[in-house]
Amino acid sequence: MRLLRTGEAFQTHGMYSLSADSSDSIEIDCDGGRGLAGHVWGAGAALAALLLSPEGRRRFLADRPDVVELGSGTGVAGLAAAAAGASSVLLTDLPPAVPALAATATRNAHVLEGCHVAAAPLAWADASEVAHALAPSGCDLILAADVLYSPDAAEQEALRGAMLALAAPRGALVLHAYEERWDYVHEPWRRSLAGSGLRLQSEEELQVPTTGADGAPTLFSAPSELGSVERRRLVLELLRVDDGEEAPGG
Repeated sequence: MRLLRTGEAFQTHGMYSLSADSSDSIEIDCDGGRGLAGHVWGAGAALAALLLSPEGRRRFLADRPDVVELGSGTGVAGLAAAAAGASSVLLTDLPPAVPALAATATRNAHVLEGCHVAAAPLAWADASEVAHALAPSGCDLILAADVLYSPDAAEQEALRGAMLALAAPRGALVLHAYEERWDYVHEPWRRSLAGSGLRLQSEEELQVPTTGADGAPTLFSAPSELGSVERRRLVLELLRVDDGEEAPGG
């Protein structure tokens, strides 16, 4: 059993491999020297694994959607979508992260055939203007993994604004994956969805990815006041543009 404490990345250095099919893998070079954007984080790894699974392909990629990923970091989720059937994938992050994203896409071009993959800078606060320039006709699916880590209200509002700006033209589905690290971060996020222009369609728990060639299980944990270990969830929110209609049950 591998224990990951609060704030620890899933993989910080070396090559992270995702099996795209029986013969090919997506190879992502983790570089801790690039800061947060150079790590593969737990919710990103879990979302990528879901998108590459038969269930994920059926639920989210069967119609070959146009995809935009917010805060791509290493691009693990966006590249998984590209390999699993997306028509196009736009990886976005702050400008310093974009060259590495483009290089990773190029390195994996043989696995991503049939999908147009590009990388571009996008700051959430500028999303309304920039999103129109990057994807003027909108997109069908938005990915955001491990981007919820700040309690700052303005930063959370900028993230919601970016999701809404990209989702509005086509009514895109947003897959927002995050690790429940701190209550003071995710609880305000959940409360603030009301009236934000987005609605929570459903919420589910992501399966924790295995680690290494031996498939060792991973536990995302936090020490409790009693000294024991408490499990932390990897959450997947399915968000839609709020059209005033109630979300379907389940």
